[in-house]
Amino acid sequence: MILGVFYFCVICFCSTDIGFTYPIAENFVFPIDGYTDDGCLNWGNFGYGQYAGQKHLADDYCVHVGTDVQTISNGRVKYTLYDPTNATNMGWYGLIIIEHTLPNGDYICSLYGHARATEVSVGDEVVINQKIGEIIEYPDSSNHIHFGIYNGVFGGHTEYYR
Repeated sequence: MILGVFYFCVICFCSTDIGFTYPIAENFVFPIDGYTDDGCLNWGNFGYGQYAGQKHLADDYCVHVGTDVQTISNGRVKYTLYDPTNATNMGWYGLIIIEHTLPNGDYICSLYGHARATEVSVGDEVVINQKIGEIIEYPDSSNHIHFGIYNGVFGGHTEYYR
């Protein structure tokens, strides 16, 4: 399914750093085949636990461990993390962030939380629908992708992405 504009994600600001130009992101797809707004975790817009009362700045879609994750459009891999024991205490266990250049010259970042980069590394150019990784086990709740889109170029501060 091709999307012209993402209305299903919360948008926030990434950074004011200057990005790099690579193939333009003109069309978009969902990050998982069969993706729907399933409300699988029923958190609404608010976090839980240490994030109680905070906005939940992404969409969660429950899937099985090993499900392929694909990039939503053309871009460049800016960050990957694989932390299966949560040694960083960030709660991601796995994370991929891709920066995209829009036709008007603006930038967005797509975030794929609880996913392991199996097919790409930081600096790689990616094309729409390209497999970039797989869903990993998420011990804090049901296995899912935590998917978000953020305005601006990648800022390098992963604490900013929630």
